Amino acid sequence: MNLAGNVTSSNENFTITNGKIELKGATAPSGTVCDKISFTFTRDNFPGKTYTVTGYRYTGWTETD
Repeated sequence: MNLAGNVTSSNENFTITNGKIELKGATAPSGTVCDKISFTFTRDNFPGKTYTVTGYRYTGWTETD
Protein backbone atom coordinates (compact mmCIF):
# COMPACT_ATOMS: atom_id res chain seq x y z
CA MET A 1 0.00 0.00 0.00
CA ASN A 2 1.38 3.39 -0.96
CA LEU A 3 0.57 5.51 2.10
CA ALA A 4 2.21 8.61 0.66
CA GLY A 5 0.26 8.62 -2.57
CA ASN A 6 0.47 11.87 -4.50
CA VAL A 7 1.54 14.14 -1.66
CA THR A 8 1.28 17.29 -3.77
CA SER A 9 -2.48 16.91 -4.13
CA SER A 10 -3.44 14.77 -1.13
CA ASN A 11 -6.04 16.07 1.30
CA GLU A 12 -5.40 13.28 3.79
CA ASN A 13 -4.02 14.02 7.26
CA PHE A 14 -1.91 11.73 9.45
CA THR A 15 -1.34 11.96 13.18
CA ILE A 16 1.88 10.37 14.43
CA THR A 17 2.22 9.49 18.13
CA ASN A 18 4.40 7.44 20.46
CA GLY A 19 7.54 7.95 18.36
CA LYS A 20 10.54 6.25 19.88
CA ILE A 21 14.14 5.46 18.91
CA GLU A 22 15.86 2.78 20.95
CA LEU A 23 19.63 2.56 20.65
CA LYS A 24 20.64 -1.10 20.31
CA GLY A 25 16.96 -2.05 20.71
CA ALA A 26 16.65 -4.56 17.86
CA THR A 27 18.40 -7.58 16.43
CA ALA A 28 18.58 -7.72 12.63
CA PRO A 29 18.19 -11.03 10.76
CA SER A 30 21.99 -11.11 10.47
CA GLY A 31 22.20 -11.24 14.27
CA THR A 32 23.64 -7.73 14.45
CA VAL A 33 22.34 -5.59 17.29
CA CYS A 34 21.06 -2.31 15.85
CA ASP A 35 18.86 0.68 16.62
CA LYS A 36 15.06 0.35 16.58
CA ILE A 37 12.40 2.89 15.59
CA SER A 38 8.68 2.65 16.36
CA PHE A 39 5.62 4.88 16.18
CA THR A 40 1.85 4.74 15.79
CA PHE A 41 -0.28 6.76 13.40
CA THR A 42 -3.88 7.38 12.49
CA ARG A 43 -5.38 8.57 9.20
CA ASP A 44 -8.30 10.97 8.94
CA ASN A 45 -10.02 8.88 6.27
CA PHE A 46 -10.05 5.79 8.57
CA PRO A 47 -11.25 7.14 11.94
CA GLY A 48 -10.63 4.85 14.91
CA LYS A 49 -8.02 2.76 13.07
CA THR A 50 -4.49 2.92 14.52
CA TYR A 51 -1.42 1.60 12.70
CA THR A 52 1.80 0.57 14.44
CA VAL A 53 5.14 0.82 12.63
CA THR A 54 8.39 -0.75 13.83
CA GLY A 55 11.71 -1.11 12.11
CA TYR A 56 15.43 -1.31 12.58
CA ARG A 57 18.46 0.50 11.28
CA TYR A 58 20.05 -0.71 8.06
CA THR A 59 23.16 -2.67 8.99
CA GLY A 60 24.84 -3.11 5.61
CA TRP A 61 25.12 -6.86 6.11
CA THR A 62 23.86 -8.94 3.16
CA GLU A 63 21.92 -11.19 5.57
CA THR A 64 19.79 -8.16 6.49
CA ASP A 65 18.92 -7.06 2.93
